[in-house]
Amino acid sequence: MRRVKIFVLPIIFLLITAFLLKLLNATMNLGDAAEFIASNYVLGVSHPPGYPLYGLIGHIFSLLPIGSVAWRVNLASLFFGALTMILIYLIVRENTGNILAAAVAVLICLAGNLFLEQSLGAEVYIFNAFFFFLIYYAAIIPRPTKPVFYLSVFLVGLGLGMHYLILFIIPVLIIKFALDFKQNKPLFRQYVILIFAFLLGLTCFVYLPIRAIEGPPVNWGSPHNLKLLVSHLKREQYRILEFGKTVTIQDKILFLREFFEQFFKQYYYLLLFLLPGIFFIKRVGKKSWPALLIFLLVGPGIVFLLQFSFEELNLSRMRAYYLPAFLSLPIVIGIILERLVASARKVPVSRILVLLALLIAVFFPISRHVAENNFRRYSLGLDFGRNMLISLPGNATLFTGGDNRVTPFCYVVTVENRRPDLIIFDLSRNLFYDIFQAYKALSRSALTVPNEKIENYLVNYYLKFNRSVLFSLRPEEKRFPAGRVYAYGLFSAVLPRSAPLPDPLTPFRYFNYRFRKNETEYTEYMEQDVVSGYYYHLGKAYIELGQVEKAGSVFANLSRLGGRLKHIHNNLGVLFKRYGYWLAAEAEFEKALYLDSGYAEAAFNYAQLMEKIDKKKAILAWRKYLVIAAGQKEEARFIKLAGSRLEKLMK
Repeated sequence: MRRVKIFVLPIIFLLITAFLLKLLNATMNLGDAAEFIASNYVLGVSHPPGYPLYGLIGHIFSLLPIGSVAWRVNLASLFFGALTMILIYLIVRENTGNILAAAVAVLICLAGNLFLEQSLGAEVYIFNAFFFFLIYYAAIIPRPTKPVFYLSVFLVGLGLGMHYLILFIIPVLIIKFALDFKQNKPLFRQYVILIFAFLLGLTCFVYLPIRAIEGPPVNWGSPHNLKLLVSHLKREQYRILEFGKTVTIQDKILFLREFFEQFFKQYYYLLLFLLPGIFFIKRVGKKSWPALLIFLLVGPGIVFLLQFSFEELNLSRMRAYYLPAFLSLPIVIGIILERLVASARKVPVSRILVLLALLIAVFFPISRHVAENNFRRYSLGLDFGRNMLISLPGNATLFTGGDNRVTPFCYVVTVENRRPDLIIFDLSRNLFYDIFQAYKALSRSALTVPNEKIENYLVNYYLKFNRSVLFSLRPEEKRFPAGRVYAYGLFSAVLPRSAPLPDPLTPFRYFNYRFRKNETEYTEYMEQDVVSGYYYHLGKAYIELGQVEKAGSVFANLSRLGGRLKHIHNNLGVLFKRYGYWLAAEAEFEKALYLDSGYAEAAFNYAQLMEKIDKKKAILAWRKYLVIAAGQKEEARFIKLAGSRLEKLMK
């Protein structure tokens, strides 16, 4: 029997690896993946808090002599995903002594959509889950010894080099520590050792300033001194997103509902086994309380801690955070299953029926989620980055920003070494050229000049050398008296007023998406944002050429693809309003407000439009806007304008 047990772990690992390899992303997902791959490849500094341990592990995998760089870094996620399943197997086996119950727990995890999604591309969340369950196995499973707790605390410090979410394991460790040593209180020396072990784990963050000083191609925020390093580690760039604003209790409740909806969507069949588990609550609870606590901490706990407003983009972010919670419940099910089988020991048929029911229940989610997460031929992220850059004129200067634009460029330029003729300024000062340093080098001025003035200076400088100048977002034309702004593909270009305008459809001839599935099946926020953005600008180009029928066909595609994206409807409304299609604009603004009744920008645009259509509706719309925008600092200027408009209409 011992010989059999020796071979069980490698066999399970190889089977899971082979299963995941069939689905592994050959290129890159949208979002952070492109930046992570490029950063890991060049030993760079990723976005806050830097993820140093992930960067080092990803770099090791990027050196493998097989496949593309993207595939190799994705392979790191697959490898740690398989290791996480091994840990879950060991946790259940140690708690139950039942190999079959442990194997079923692993099958349940594999049936989860979130596990597959996070194990098949470059991201940190599966690594974070690995550390959760490594600490679980190290600290919770063995008999209590102080060296084990020292190791666990060291792993917490080290795990922070993957993601800060590992901090949610600390309450579990504290409770375990208190329970095991309540009669033998730790000495002061032992507390010192615990602190030292934690700090020793944190030494991986020394990597960040060392690499930042060397100036790698990917050097987000360049944390080369103490002030910048502290800012990077504190994620100050994201404070406004996660902690810097207050959201309503309604947002919290909606997120909580979303968490349980996502869980039941993936594991609805677990109710068949959770309910019988109530009969063994004392026995099961004693063994499974850490898993249940992780479920509560990394689910409802995160919802109430982070200050996310309830909207599509934030929903996409939060789902990845839930991974340890979603993987903890199968541990509970494995423990319950062992009790159910043990209870049916005198009735062999019952044992078989229990296992058969579970295997059938698991089979259907696995088959469905495999189809949803087959990234083997996925190329949307890579195609987007390549298409965008290849569509630019030669020797162009680009001012850009936003993750969905900057990160694909980062991979294409840094890893594939494409378009070395381009000068790319990241307006967020995170990747590519630093606009402030470029201005200082050219003008020898102090860095106290506003952003807009710096951009204007650089635009005029590069226009003198006949370089095409482009922006990701359309700038105001009045900023460039000597030039004119026009649409150029998914960008806006600035040309001298004497220069002839090119055909607006020219850039779109470079676009070639190898979609992994039918476009209508795109469900993720970033996928919809990228694909619908392409159709938005293409339809806009047709309108400018007067080809209204073609524009209508393209906008029909856009409405279908971006139907859940409020900003797409708002942008369409602005476009229709500009060209005089008022009823179409009204319909789009209403769709945007239906998706988010607190969407201040759409409410403002809708009120402006109503002034042209119906005075009474305009008065109501301005009043509604003032209620929505109240207390929003970014709306202060528009609130003042809305007040004067409303006052004028009321006269």
